[in-house]
Amino acid sequence: KRYPLDLIHSIELYMMSKRSCALSLTIKKKDNSDGYDIINFKGFDFSCEKNLSNFCLNYKYDFNLKNWNTSGYNWGSIKPIAEHLIFSPNNDGIGFTLPFDDIQQSVIQGKSEVALELKQDDTGDSDRLHNLTELRIFVGENDEEISKLNNPNDKSYAQLFDEIIVENAALSDESESICTFEEFTFMVPRRGKYKVEIYNDCFKMYGKTFTYKVMYSNVTRLFKLDLPDQVNTIFVIGLHPPIRQGRTTYPFLIMQCGREEILQIDLNLSAEEIESKYKGTLMTTMKGVGTALLSRIFKAFTGRNVIIPGQFQGYSGNPCIRCSCKANDGYLFMLTRSFFFLRKPTTYIRHDHVESIEFLRMESTNTSRYFDLKFTLKDNATITFSSINRNEYNTLFDFLVE
Repeated sequence: KRYPLDLIHSIELYMMSKRSCALSLTIKKKDNSDGYDIINFKGFDFSCEKNLSNFCLNYKYDFNLKNWNTSGYNWGSIKPIAEHLIFSPNNDGIGFTLPFDDIQQSVIQGKSEVALELKQDDTGDSDRLHNLTELRIFVGENDEEISKLNNPNDKSYAQLFDEIIVENAALSDESESICTFEEFTFMVPRRGKYKVEIYNDCFKMYGKTFTYKVMYSNVTRLFKLDLPDQVNTIFVIGLHPPIRQGRTTYPFLIMQCGREEILQIDLNLSAEEIESKYKGTLMTTMKGVGTALLSRIFKAFTGRNVIIPGQFQGYSGNPCIRCSCKANDGYLFMLTRSFFFLRKPTTYIRHDHVESIEFLRMESTNTSRYFDLKFTLKDNATITFSSINRNEYNTLFDFLVE
């Protein structure tokens, strides 16, 4: 590949060891927009340093000889340079460079920590065993780069650093939100109140500690499930890839809303846009039960159908049975094409993934009031739901046989 000389801004040579080097070219963008790209080459011998220096001198390029810092220090300075985030351990050399294009979202976690979620390519090399998915950065109050920024609103250093990432990685939404749900109770990822903003291509969740941005293209399934308490309804959003909090992944978002809780929202859309783009499924002003509004809006923006319980009714007349999974109490919903357990661990099992189902503790000699249900999947994995009331056996058996 050729790089025109007039696009080269600077050339840097990094010492990898006593004899090996890496060459880094800082190149202006071809579309004449502001900013630069960094192209790295490995496998150079240090003997080329003199020739490169003369070459840069002749063509009036900036030439710098730098060191890669392999000390293992995890503290130092970090700052944006030429479309990259550059980390210098102990302010000596280069520890790593991270292209802003690789950052999917920035999440403030506490007063001094920012988590950077990195983009994942599911179509990439399947033989790759490890992928970097998240990078957490602690921003101390003695950070020289952050302290130089104008801070009239007395924001925390983590907030200022997050603004740098959002600006350079183009993570902000310049468009206005289409509608806003001021307060929804989330059971997963972390129980609490979140504000939900709806955009054309994504939705955002704002909690007291965490902020998430989820693309509609990552939404795989939608569920609306009534709980047996006759009071609350659950709205579930399935995600791939899942959102993360540290090492924990959450492939499902679970919202809870009262069955009689009425909400009214105004959509920031014209009547013509609603008719042409959403085929009249939405209205400029919508009023109804919270989960019903969520169902209509998410179905319109994601193009996914909302899954609801089918014909199954247990002994108590509910579309689910009460049981336990891994010692956690919850509800197993019998859906038309799948089984869904709420809520911890949230478990989704498609009918066509099941190899066999076995009833346990149903022997005539067993006097227990409860039995277990063991699922064996086609990948040989097993999932057991325990402590099911024996009164549920007949209706459950008939449903599984059909």
